[in-house]
Amino acid sequence: MNIGVKDIIRAIMFLSASILMLAGISACEREEAPPVEEVPFVRLLEKQSYQSNILNRSMDYAVLLPAAYENSTDQYPVVYLLHGYGDDETAWYTDGLIQYYSDRDTAQNGQMIFVMPEAFNTYYVNKYNGNYPIMDVLVNELVPVIDSLFRTIPDAGHRAVMGYSMGGYGAIILPAKNPGIFETGVSLSMSFRTDSQYVAEPQNVFDSQWGAVFGGTGKLGNERLTDYFIANSPFHFFGDPANHYLWDLNFFFTCGDEEETLDVTNNELHDILVGLDYPHVYRMKHGGHSWDYWHHELPESLKFIGCVFKNIPYEGDTFKYAGK
Repeated sequence: MNIGVKDIIRAIMFLSASILMLAGISACEREEAPPVEEVPFVRLLEKQSYQSNILNRSMDYAVLLPAAYENSTDQYPVVYLLHGYGDDETAWYTDGLIQYYSDRDTAQNGQMIFVMPEAFNTYYVNKYNGNYPIMDVLVNELVPVIDSLFRTIPDAGHRAVMGYSMGGYGAIILPAKNPGIFETGVSLSMSFRTDSQYVAEPQNVFDSQWGAVFGGTGKLGNERLTDYFIANSPFHFFGDPANHYLWDLNFFFTCGDEEETLDVTNNELHDILVGLDYPHVYRMKHGGHSWDYWHHELPESLKFIGCVFKNIPYEGDTFKYAGK
């Protein structure tokens, strides 16, 4: 057999390629998979969003998880924190310092999940003309999203709403209109109006802040008291015998004594509830419409919520109207 030089060269090249291929395969077999990088547990989840099919847009929210959440399989009650007029979902964890106040008394109040939704200047109700149904968004879209993403206790008895100013009204209207979703409301310096205050509002304030939500833009006097406003006014619906279910809810109200008009508003609502023999907690302390006052009231507010969640009596450091 005659083997030429070309045949020898081809054989050497084939053998070299085979050796290199085998070496590569062996190296791949020896190479270990890169370690999976551990994602650190973050309690404060900022810039979260969910898609609202009702509004056909993305809506922002934030969540503060309990310190024990990472290393447990427990379910937790949820407090929805509502911001005031002109603010957004960041207010509660920046100016409100909710993590500090929650952690301060965890041993007493228990662990809770806090959810902070954006709601713009809606007063947390559906607009009178149906154009911006924010209440439907929060109740029918956000609550199910939270229950699906986090280990919540998904019932009304373990959901509370707490808000300041405009959010203070939201903390009343959301449980009052959705008792199967929320059983507890904590209102810090509720921003709303009695009938007499409502009809006396300056026209530009009324049209932009109230008429746009409850109807009656451009109206004067008693014409401003639309059916929609009355249906959503705590000065009316608490006294309606048809709303007997309200007696199953838990409300905590607080307001500073330097609130200008809002101390009158909140005092009048308290007087109405006393006249109805309606069980509630009401506190009036020294202070104005600011975080200085709301920080002062957060320990008792969270204590009240914790007592409700644990189904034990709340004993505050000030007046409690016990009802029947």
